[in-house]
Amino acid sequence: MSMNLNAVSSRAVAWIEFLRGYGPVAQNDNMYDETIQRRARSTGIDPIRFVHPRRKDILESVQNEGMSVVLTGTAGDGKTHLCREVWRDLDLPASAWARDDPHLQETCSLSGRNTTLHVIRDLSAWVPQHGEDW
Repeated sequence: MSMNLNAVSSRAVAWIEFLRGYGPVAQNDNMYDETIQRRARSTGIDPIRFVHPRRKDILESVQNEGMSVVLTGTAGDGKTHLCREVWRDLDLPASAWARDDPHLQETCSLSGRNTTLHVIRDLSAWVPQHGEDW
């Protein structure tokens, strides 16, 4: 069965193109949450959403225990996605998350106390480059 793309609405075409971005592409940046979010905004398409199985645990650790959480893994594992979802759960400003800064900090109330939440999104971009001062 062939499909005439001219007969498909432009919204459907945009959705198909957006989905293609989840597959292998030449620049290989489609695995990054930042890229998916940027493409979603530019196309007006909602990205695929899922509930991370550790999201609740991490949120509770930050909210109730005030502990530091370190996420490790390879590119595309979902670390940034998970941090962004926790940021959203804490009702922190989406505009702050949308910045390109590798280190985010925001004052918020956790368990009735004011504290500053720090998120280092890209450790390699946050530390000084070779030969530069801290």
